[in-house]
Amino acid sequence: MPLPRILTVVFPAILACGCSTESSLSSSPAPVQAPAGTVNPNASPDTSPVTIPDEPRFDLNEPAAPSPVAHVSVTDTADMSSENQRAANPVPSNSASPAQYNPLNELEAWVILQKGTEPPDSRRYKGEYTELMDAGTYICRRCNAPLYESESKFHSGCGWPAFDDEIPGAVQKHADADGLRVEIVCRNCGGHLGHVFTGEGFTKKNTRHCVNSVSMKFIAKATPLPPVVRREAVAKSDVADSSGAPDSSFGSPGSSAPANP
Repeated sequence: MPLPRILTVVFPAILACGCSTESSLSSSPAPVQAPAGTVNPNASPDTSPVTIPDEPRFDLNEPAAPSPVAHVSVTDTADMSSENQRAANPVPSNSASPAQYNPLNELEAWVILQKGTEPPDSRRYKGEYTELMDAGTYICRRCNAPLYESESKFHSGCGWPAFDDEIPGAVQKHADADGLRVEIVCRNCGGHLGHVFTGEGFTKKNTRHCVNSVSMKFIAKATPLPPVVRREAVAKSDVADSSGAPDSSFGSPGSSAPANP
């Protein structure tokens, strides 16, 4: 029996479409492999949980923490300022070193403090100033007080320095403990200088101060004189030399001592 006309037309068309669809499905291209490091748009989405690091939280109402700095108190700052000021402008301190006489060696101390006598000039010993005739000033070795000017010095041949006059008010005279001579001492510190003699005719002043070289220091004319260590300043400091001013009770070193200084 012949098929109706509609079936003869529609059925072949349906078969044709089915073949075409199957052919298209069977011949679809394979998925493209994405290169390494790229995102494959055809890949299935990753549904695994993602961990997001915590971000710092800021509270706008909370004051920021101060940066760590070295702690300096107000007192410390004031102290440092004071130290800087003291370094820049030193202030005299009440604890300054007390006034003291010049240090003496053994021979100097024996002559100046105990009224000893320096050996006279000889082949074995030469006094420092016996022959010196340079222009200048002779000062006390113990306290720096000026004693004699070089214009008053002369050669006496006695073996010790000789002067026919002292600087006014610099030398004090009193009877020696031996009862025969007149001792001369520094008026400022009382240090023993030697003895004074008169009537010998060496100079017009007819006076000879016979002085131990070790009792003096010579300061050349062009050189400034050092400051004098005043007896009063040493006494106030309570650290004066333990011997103090020489005591006349020491007397001369004995009968064997030379007859001059």
